[in-house]
Amino acid sequence: MRYEFPYSWADPLDLDALRPCSVYDIPDQPTGPPPNLSHCLHSPIETPPLAEHVRNAGRVLILVDDLTRDTPRSRLLPELTDYLFTAGIDEENVTVLVAAGMHRPMSDDEMRTCFGGAICERFRVVNHVARDEGNLEPVGRMQDGTQVTINRLVKEHDFVLAVGQISPHRVAGFSGGAKMILPGVSGEEVTVAVHWRGWLCEGEEVFGVVETPVRLEMEAVAEQAGLDFIVNVVLTADHRLYGIYAGDFRAAFRRGAESSRRLLSTPVDRADIVVVDSHPYDIDIWQACKAISVAELVVRRGGTIILVTPCPEGLSAHSSYIEEVGYLPCSEIVRRVEEGRFPDRLTACHMMALGRILERGELIVVSSGLSPAALERVGLKGANGVGEAVSAARARLGPVASIAILRN
Repeated sequence: MRYEFPYSWADPLDLDALRPCSVYDIPDQPTGPPPNLSHCLHSPIETPPLAEHVRNAGRVLILVDDLTRDTPRSRLLPELTDYLFTAGIDEENVTVLVAAGMHRPMSDDEMRTCFGGAICERFRVVNHVARDEGNLEPVGRMQDGTQVTINRLVKEHDFVLAVGQISPHRVAGFSGGAKMILPGVSGEEVTVAVHWRGWLCEGEEVFGVVETPVRLEMEAVAEQAGLDFIVNVVLTADHRLYGIYAGDFRAAFRRGAESSRRLLSTPVDRADIVVVDSHPYDIDIWQACKAISVAELVVRRGGTIILVTPCPEGLSAHSSYIEEVGYLPCSEIVRRVEEGRFPDRLTACHMMALGRILERGELIVVSSGLSPAALERVGLKGANGVGEAVSAARARLGPVASIAILRN
C-alpha cells in the first residue's frame, strides 16, 4: 500500500515495507449544504444583527487574514459588503485592512486572487505593516507593561469587524477572534511579546486549547482596540466551509473553536518517527513549522520528525537573521534572549518551534524549495526524499522504530 503526499514532487512511501507504521487522518468530515452567511449576519452569536450595529456607523473597517490562510474570502467578502451596503453603508466609507501581523505585505495580484477583483476595485484595500511606526497608535499596555500599538485605521473607523478563520494554533490555542487584532494589526513590540509567552509554554498546554492565557491577553487588547464583530469560519480538513461563527468576538470565537476541535481531532499513539507534511501552510519554513508543532505532540522524546514541505519562498521574509544565527536548541534560544543577545525576538519565537525538536530529538526536512545544502547552512538536516529521510531515522533509532504519518 502506497502513501501519497499532497505534493507531486514528494516520493510516496510503501507502508507495508515500513511496518510498524500507522497513518493518522482527520475523522470522516461531514457533508451537506454550506452555511448561510446572510442568516449568520441576521442572527449572530450573543449580539444584535449586524445591520443594527452599523446603522449609525459612518465608516466601517473590515479586517481580513492574508494569503497564509485559506479562508474563502472571495466568497465571503462580496456578500458581506453587499449586506453593509443594504444596511446603509456607502462603498466609499468601507476600508479593507489585511491583518498580516508580521508577515510580508500582499501584492496587488495576490489581493485580487484572494479577495476577488471586484473587492479590490470597489474598496480601498490596505496592508498592515507592523514595523510602520507612522501608522500605529497606542491603545494601552499589557499586564507586563508592554506598550500596545495598533494600526491607526482601527481607531479612525466607527465600526470594526474581522473576517478570518478558526483553526488550531500553537501560540494562541486557536486562530481567529481577537487574534485578528493582536497580532493581526498590532505593532512589532506587542506582537513579539505575546508570541514569546506562547512559545515558552509546552505544546500540550496551548495547542487546541480554547481558552489560554495568551488568548485572554489578546482579547483584552481587542477590547481596548474596539473590535466590534467577527465573521469567522471553520473549514473541514479538505478545506470545505463547515461553519460560520458571526457575532460577539469572544462568544462567537469560543463557539467556533469548540466546533473546530471536535471536527479536527483524532486519537493518536506516540511514535519514534513522525512524518508530517505542512499543507496548506507551506509558503516558507516560517509557516511550515506549524506542522512541526503538531508532530511534537506525537513524537517520543529522542525521536525523529520528518517534515515534508515545498517552501517556495525559502526560509522567510526574516531569513537574513536566521542565516546569520542558524537554528539552535530551544534552551540556547531562551538563554540568549534572557541575556539580551538575541535582538530579533520575533525570529526567536519562530526558531523555538524547531529548537524544541533539535534539543529533544531529531528533525529532517524534505523540501523542493530548500536543498539539503541550504538547510545545512542554517543548522538543519535535509534529505533528498522522504524515503531517504525515513531510512536515516531508522538507521539512528533502529530498524523497527515505530512510524506515525500525520495527514492534514
